[in-house]
Amino acid sequence: MRNSTRVNGLTVIDMDAVADEYYGTKFANGSDRNTIARHYLDGIIWVMNYYEAGMPDWLWCYPHLFGPFIRDLADAAPAFKPRRFDHNEPVDPMLQLMMVLPPSDQREMVPPVLHMMNNPEHKKYFPDRVEIDMSGKKKDWEGIPIVPFVSITDFCRFYTARKKMIPIADARRNIRGKTFVYTAGTCSSL
Repeated sequence: MRNSTRVNGLTVIDMDAVADEYYGTKFANGSDRNTIARHYLDGIIWVMNYYEAGMPDWLWCYPHLFGPFIRDLADAAPAFKPRRFDHNEPVDPMLQLMMVLPPSDQREMVPPVLHMMNNPEHKKYFPDRVEIDMSGKKKDWEGIPIVPFVSITDFCRFYTARKKMIPIADARRNIRGKTFVYTAGTCSSL
């Protein structure tokens, strides 16, 4: 095993070397471990808020594809100050779809919006092929897709300019509706 030695019949792993290799291959050069850990802790707070109180920020995202080592989270936690999320309005359904749909599902988009997906200037957001990082994974579904981060500014500017061109029949699909909560009924025969 790389980054390990045998001592008295035991395998001793050099965790500093493992961490250096991990951060060197999974993050951009110069990424600070403490900053990555703080971003991850922000993500945990975002998820907790989402489930406890609703969407804390419609535009925030964890800015990395991979998480930090647990020891780096532990190092960052004592000085961690949770970020204040911007309580903003939800984005339109078509804008959100445009930011998450792969090119193979373009048929779900309406022509005025579809233009961005086919525009060479924005091709970087819609790759034809996506690498899947299978490091330490056994099943395909465990892999991490290596996809580009979306520039919400680019998407909003493009979308806003074309929103008025969406046909009325399609525009009805682009509104936020009511939220429904379904619960299972009780069954007295059990």
